Amino acid sequence: MAPDHESILPELLERKTSMPVRQVENGMMVKADNVYVIPPNTYMSIADGHLRLSPRVKADGAYHSIDFFLNALAPIYKHKAIAVILSGSATDGSVGVQSIKSEGGITFGQDASAKFMGMPLSAIDSGFIDFILPPKANNKYEDENNQRRKENN
Repeated sequence: MAPDHESILPELLERKTSMPVRQVENGMMVKADNVYVIPPNTYMSIADGHLRLSPRVKADGAYHSIDFFLNALAPIYKHKAIAVILSGSATDGSVGVQSIKSEGGITFGQDASAKFMGMPLSAIDSGFIDFILPPKANNKYEDENNQRRKENN
């Protein structure tokens, strides 16, 4: 996402899900069955069930916001962590999926239906993607897992 543009992603996602969609604010508490959208030009991490925002910094000439978040998520949520890498250019996410897998989490990469194959293909090529599926299949799998989780709590 461009660092100087207001995101319309929350509005777009609201049309596709029945879950509440929120743009993250620093310190926001994470709630189940919500969708959180990172604001432009920030990195996001998680600690004690709260989302933390910090200024985005280039590493190796690129921003790796997804890797940053997945690397923060993995050691906290371990086998409960899930990473989904969808359409996008470049390689962001391919390091983070390794962190998720090393802690026993589950990873998904978008199949050839992705408009921009850079991110999903890089993640798939890393060898740390469990399932390569179109987004609708990812939703079905996650819905089934969420239902089992609710039944077991």
